[in-house]
Amino acid sequence: DCDPYVELRFGREVFRTPIAHHTADPVFNWQFDLRLPADLFSGGDAAAAAATAATAEPTLLYFRVLNARTLGEPEILSHAVMDANLLGLQVNGEVRPKLLELTADASGGKGGGWPRGTLTLQVQLVTTR
Repeated sequence: DCDPYVELRFGREVFRTPIAHHTADPVFNWQFDLRLPADLFSGGDAAAAAATAATAEPTLLYFRVLNARTLGEPEILSHAVMDANLLGLQVNGEVRPKLLELTADASGGKGGGWPRGTLTLQVQLVTTR
């Protein structure tokens, strides 16, 4: 039996979806709202966005799919890392689909580096004031 959930880490922030009980093929349909660095995006200028992405420090988002356990630590099923700089987002632009390939976690004994599913993301950059 598998009780998966997704964990997203960005800096010190950690976000988690609810657990999808008793399934090996979960659908989470969950929204995370992150505060990203203001200098990450160019405000809609595609050329400036490309230049920024090429020279900027990576803004890494860490995803893990875990199996919840009643006792003990959760089991790491798979993981992926995404650099937000490379998404090509524009401020208040369209929602962009992103397919994130997951791999098995090497420390979890699952044959690290092997494909282990996907996360389908809908990504949008929205400013708040």
